[in-house]
Amino acid sequence: MGTDKALLEIAGRPMYQRVEKAMVDAGVSEVFALGGTDLISLRKINDYEAGEGPLSALIGGLSGVGSLLVCPCDVPTISVTGLKQILARATETQAKAVVAKSNRLEPLIGYYSKSCLPTLTSAWSAGTRAPIDALKLFDFETVNLEISEVLNVNRMSDLLSVRTQLGLDLP
Repeated sequence: MGTDKALLEIAGRPMYQRVEKAMVDAGVSEVFALGGTDLISLRKINDYEAGEGPLSALIGGLSGVGSLLVCPCDVPTISVTGLKQILARATETQAKAVVAKSNRLEPLIGYYSKSCLPTLTSAWSAGTRAPIDALKLFDFETVNLEISEVLNVNRMSDLLSVRTQLGLDLP
């Protein structure tokens, strides 16, 4: 896309700030950036292995701060309600992980307890790199969310779709 996705603007704000606001409104006391750019205003937690993708970022986050609610910066339609449901399910069930499920599992939108760390680190050492593959190594719960809540912006056409969904004028 030619620029850091976190910094793409929607309604005059960088996309990551939409996710940050949803997390704060859901009750998260401090929002961190796992891996990624130094250009955003959040405290950065380094990847387990720099630049090695989202599973490395998750392991780094769990190692650095403990249990986490995670959501990628490029999911600007995540809802406060959805994040609250994930946190509530984690509290109710004491599950190691609770992830969003739309028409598929969304392993990067969810809660991971620090107790996941040994399993994730072992999986990493064994060559696992896909978060979905690592998630399946332990019991987890799901929270159903609408597809519209988990839209991922990977292309400019995705960004235009999100802006349309949110009822925003195109730039």
